[in-house]
Amino acid sequence: MVDAYILISAEPGTARDIFEKVKELDLVKSVEAVTGSYDLVAKIRADSLEKLTETVFSKIRGLKGVTSTSTLTVVEF
Repeated sequence: MVDAYILISAEPGTARDIFEKVKELDLVKSVEAVTGSYDLVAKIRADSLEKLTETVFSKIRGLKGVTSTSTLTVVEF
């Protein structure tokens, strides 16, 4: 199991639409609007790193209005 937080930057005026689309993705457990350098934060839980990568590159980065993402993979101590 791989958990990650995806930080998403959006073009002005597109964050709400991106929020609605991201929250419907299968691997997304939650999505929140935030202030600061990024507009949204999504939590993803995937069975493998490959599925996580596919979701980020094909499904999130491919959305109209997404300008950049940063992936923070959860690690255990």
